[in-house]
Amino acid sequence: MSKKPVVIEKDSVAVADEPVVIEKRQTESLDLIEFILVLVKGSWLIVLATVLFAVGGYALSYQAKQQWTSEAALTKPTTVELGNYYPLSSLNKLISGDSPNEQAATEDILNSTYRELKRQIAAFDTIALFWENSDYYKNLVSGDEVKDQEILNDLINNTVFIEGNEEKNQPDRVMIRLDNPKHATELLLAYINYANLTAQNVLYADFIVRWNTLKDQINVASQINLPVVQNGHITEGKAWEAKAKMMSAVTPKFDHKLNAFRYIKAPTLSDKVYPNRFLWASITGAFGLFFSCALVLSWNLRKRKREAAVRG
Repeated sequence: MSKKPVVIEKDSVAVADEPVVIEKRQTESLDLIEFILVLVKGSWLIVLATVLFAVGGYALSYQAKQQWTSEAALTKPTTVELGNYYPLSSLNKLISGDSPNEQAATEDILNSTYRELKRQIAAFDTIALFWENSDYYKNLVSGDEVKDQEILNDLINNTVFIEGNEEKNQPDRVMIRLDNPKHATELLLAYINYANLTAQNVLYADFIVRWNTLKDQINVASQINLPVVQNGHITEGKAWEAKAKMMSAVTPKFDHKLNAFRYIKAPTLSDKVYPNRFLWASITGAFGLFFSCALVLSWNLRKRKREAAVRG
């Protein structure tokens, strides 16, 4: 006798499982409602803890020194800011043939000058030397090496250079944060000038090296009558003699008027004051909120366990 195959319809299985799914959803819903009711019941403790933590954070902020931020925005210089460094650099590029045209040579000079300023203004050594030699730091020195080093480190850490973003139209910025608003602005101006002077000295020294090296190379080329290659064509080496005479006629002397940047915004106080007392209160208040919620739920869980133990 052949056995008939047993057919299980999917719909009947789904119907059979449906009460289980509904019961699970109801349980989850009850758990959520009970969770909310527990928090509502302990809301007095949650509110009290939140307020106490917020007030405590606000009061604690007074333990930190009030500090003000002075900020300046910089960009690359124009040819006017470079003094006679610009014509000397242009002449150097003309003789060496580094740039294909005057416009490209000018852009290269402006960009390289500003790059050096940014390199110096962001350098740890520049910041440290500025503060070590400043009257502001010298007036804070106590003779205790550890405390004096901590003061110096704070001054260094509170001097910040932020790289801009040309695509987003964001300029480069320099900031100093101090406990005196007047000193913050004055010392930011002094620091930018100090970094500019450092960059100026580096640029002048670098130019002299490049100038003398080029001069020696041209003199050697002129003496051996080295052919000159221009636009793919080889010509007689007399051009070297003309370049040698040109360089001999010029003695690089700098007027020390080079500014390797220009201001978009001169050093001024920003609205950033440290510490932000309301921010401290908000953070500590939020911590108090989460802590009190966890405490209420923990107490409720312990209460349930005790009640279950009594019933058991």
